Formats: sequence, structure tokens, C-alpha cells
Amino acid sequence: MDAIASHLRPRRAALVALLSLGLVHFPLTAAEAPAGDSAATLLAHINTTIGEAACTSNAQCSTIALGAKSCGGPELFLAWSNARPIWPELHQLAYRYTAIRKAQIAASGELSDCRIVVDPGAICRLSVPGQDGHCALQSGPGTTPADPR
Repeated sequence: MDAIASHLRPRRAALVALLSLGLVHFPLTAAEAPAGDSAATLLAHINTTIGEAACTSNAQCSTIALGAKSCGGPELFLAWSNARPIWPELHQLAYRYTAIRKAQIAASGELSDCRIVVDPGAICRLSVPGQDGHCALQSGPGTTPADPR
């Protein structure tokens, strides 16, 4: 666990710095949801962007939080690989998906189970030694829904 915490510490510090400078923005209201996209279409695009999530080590694997629950927090996490430079596009897609889900929840009065979905972390699963693997969510509490890869 200490290895994971030390791995995430610099990323967390960088995100806090970007947030404080206003360089990263997360939607705060349903009014910020973009028009013209559907949650299902964006989720399909996100999965296509992530692709196979090829990796050779755990260091290449990360998670991204998606969606929103009516009580707050994300709906789910997906594993992705930083072996390809997809972060800027993936970040924008996740932002849009989350904004749409927040707007849907506000418009429909949707309720959720209010369970906290904890970031399960991601690992590189090597199916055959010496060949590339794929990034997958670690199993355990908070791994909902299961990673389809």
C-alpha cells in the first residue's frame, strides 16, 4: 500500500496545483452539461479511446472516475493505459460524461444507492509472460461495475 501511496502522491500534488491555478475545471452545476451528446454515446467513445489499454508494467496503468451519483461521487472507474498519449482526450470525454450524468440526475430526480465507489486502482495484467498485458481494475471493494476487459 505504501508503494501505491508514494506513486500517487506526486500526481495528487500536481492536480491540486492545477486546480488552484484554475487550469483544471470540473463541472459544478448541471447547467454546464454540453448539449448534443448522450451518456451512452460518450461512454462508448470513452471505451473506444481506452481501447485495449496495453501495458508492460503497473506504472503504465491508471484509473479514471466517470459519471455521478445523486448523493455525490463518481458512478464508476475505468482502467486505462498511459502507454499511448490519450489523457487529454480521455479527460475531456470524462468531463463531458460526468456533466451529462449530473444534468440527467438533476432533471429526473434520479436516486442512487449512495454507496461510495472507491477508486480500486489499476494493474497491468500480463496473460503471457514476455508479451504486453492490459490495464485492469484491481479487484476488491469499490470495484463496481466489473471491468469488462
